[in-house]
Amino acid sequence: MRAESNYDFSSKAPYDDNSIMCKNGDNKYPFKSLNTEISCEADVSFYNNEWSIHAPYGILGEGGIKVTSQEEVDAWVATIREACALKVAQRDKMLEAFFKHKLCKKVSFD
Repeated sequence: MRAESNYDFSSKAPYDDNSIMCKNGDNKYPFKSLNTEISCEADVSFYNNEWSIHAPYGILGEGGIKVTSQEEVDAWVATIREACALKVAQRDKMLEAFFKHKLCKKVSFD
């Protein structure tokens, strides 16, 4: 018997198109957000009385993990959600810094 379910924790970059501004005198240049959707989906399957969990971003390693109870599945899924949210936040912070630097060269930031 094989049962499958997906836990989807998708989130979007928390930027509006004008959320990041750089200023040069009175001229302001808006940061154009990518607003790309990030998938934080954990793949969970049940086979031979064992749950198999795989997560994005290498959170659980390449092979994922195996557990034997629904409670363990729920606990791991909550952990994956937190870890993925941190990775999405790190990615967003790096994108912000990169685009500020690229779009606002030789400009002071507000």
